[in-house]
Amino acid sequence: MAAALGGETSRLVYGLLVVLPYFLVLLFFLLGILPGLGMLVFVSVPLAVWAMAPVWRATPTQAPALTTLERPAIWLYLAFGLLLALGLILRHVG
Repeated sequence: MAAALGGETSRLVYGLLVVLPYFLVLLFFLLGILPGLGMLVFVSVPLAVWAMAPVWRATPTQAPALTTLERPAIWLYLAFGLLLALGLILRHVG
């Protein structure tokens, strides 16, 4: 995909894939769709920074290898999903 989109567009798409879930959680919270405990996902923001760092540091001629992007992204999406689930479960338990 990165080869087809080009370096800058690939960075933008990757950034949107990382940032958009946080924006949607905040939006759903403000609209009253998601409970306040759903905001626990913001604890994973440091993982988002870790996942995006190699993409933003790389020069166009030095694109990061796909394998270097997998581990941070996996941890980010795991943490995000678990924290969101925890927030929803705690809402119904408490």
